Amino acid sequence: MESAQSFDNVGLLVGDANCKVSRVLLALDLTREVLQHAIRLKAKVVVVHHPIIFKPIKTLKTTDLLFDVVQEGLNVVAMHTNLDCAPKGVSFCLAEALELQQIEVLPDSENFGRVGVLKSKLTQAQFLDHVSKKLKTVVKATNVEGPVQKVAVVAGAGGFALEAAMSSGVDVLVTGECKHSDFVKAFNSGFGLVAAGHFETEIVFCRPLKEQLERRFGSVSFFCETGEGPASCFHNGIKLI
Repeated sequence: MESAQSFDNVGLLVGDANCKVSRVLLALDLTREVLQHAIRLKAKVVVVHHPIIFKPIKTLKTTDLLFDVVQEGLNVVAMHTNLDCAPKGVSFCLAEALELQQIEVLPDSENFGRVGVLKSKLTQAQFLDHVSKKLKTVVKATNVEGPVQKVAVVAGAGGFALEAAMSSGVDVLVTGECKHSDFVKAFNSGFGLVAAGHFETEIVFCRPLKEQLERRFGSVSFFCETGEGPASCFHNGIKLI
């Protein structure tokens, strides 16, 4: 909890800290589909990455998801920026999902980013195909020349780390989403910037965290919600700009 950013809202957000736990569902977001999955599993605890309560709530209506969560007696725990900057947090999981080796912290990224190297050099087209297949996603990227081997990653919205990546000597930065101005800056600098989807670059934390929790809490059953994100893609492939 102490490592979370000051603006964040993490920990037990809904429920009873003294409830008995036997089944836990891990998910990126608490959606109605995730709620129904938890009900089917009879899991009274859901651990999410994105907090279901982020800003102060002024009203709570019977049509709101949060109302249903309370009605079902569900306990919701959020692990957000504290999980992002953990030693083996979300970006570390992204680096492993992309099969990077020699993984280290990306300098000047406040522990959010990671840097690693591919087993062998790839052309840009090969690398984008690699990212697309490993994350099962559509990617957008600046079109740059030269091979790719040293890679920086920041899961989620990682445009803030563009300058850090560009000054670190990597060939490319892979993140979930970024601003148009980030693409323009990278393009004008001849730097590789890849946006592979917010959901797709963060959901990779789920299974590694499940394995860690199973080792720690052997009497509890853990499950992963790793389906499609709330935003669906209708075209597969790679887009170069």
